[in-house]
Amino acid sequence: MRSYVVCVVGPKRNVGKTTLVEGLVKNLTERGFHVGTVKHVHGTFDSPKKDTWKHIQAGALITGVITESESVTIWNKPPQTLEALLNKFPRNLDYVIVEGFRKMVHPKIIVADAAEDLENINLENLIAISGRIVEKPEELKKLDLDVPVVKINEGEKLVNLLESRAQTIFVNQLPGIDCKSCGYDSCEDLARAVSAGEADVRQCITLFTKVDLSIDGKNIVMKGFVQDLFKAVVMGVVKELKAVPEKIREIDLQIRLE
Repeated sequence: MRSYVVCVVGPKRNVGKTTLVEGLVKNLTERGFHVGTVKHVHGTFDSPKKDTWKHIQAGALITGVITESESVTIWNKPPQTLEALLNKFPRNLDYVIVEGFRKMVHPKIIVADAAEDLENINLENLIAISGRIVEKPEELKKLDLDVPVVKINEGEKLVNLLESRAQTIFVNQLPGIDCKSCGYDSCEDLARAVSAGEADVRQCITLFTKVDLSIDGKNIVMKGFVQDLFKAVVMGVVKELKAVPEKIREIDLQIRLE
């Protein structure tokens, strides 16, 4: 499964980024999508003298906290980039909404108060502009940008923009193997149907895979029926094991041959 990543960025605090992220997550989940989020925080997340901090200081590479309602994982040597962190996220996420990382090239929504707030932001892949600047026509006129202007509380409108952009990007990533698992004779036929609004790009079983196979770091493309075979075999074995929960959402399996 490939996640569509979008960054919600702004020049400073208290411009409405978190409110916009909340709206996006709420509207996406209401449409049945699986959503993850990332928050860029300056400084240290863990606090000195806490037990987890002591564990890390003692040399633990990773430590975790489990409560009745949540769990948190802290790395001693964390991923140094957003991409490295995203690679550790579950593969079944449809969207990942990132709050921050304004210099990244990922699709982004800018939340700003004035035109000058956009000076230090990478404007590549811009989806929309939001924030209090939307209520200031004189500031909007200063921007030479042909992108939609959306209010922070217009979450449904923003989600429509995301879905349209995601469809376009994923169509360009169709594998070209013409496996016909999507119901069309070729990837090109599926792309045309998606562009015409007659199909959903998520019909591509290979692109939105249920089973990920990686051999020595190389991703192996599998047709839909091969994925189903892998899934059936693994599930057949797992179901025979003790202490396996009744409802299983995801299985991670690693086999080391040396």
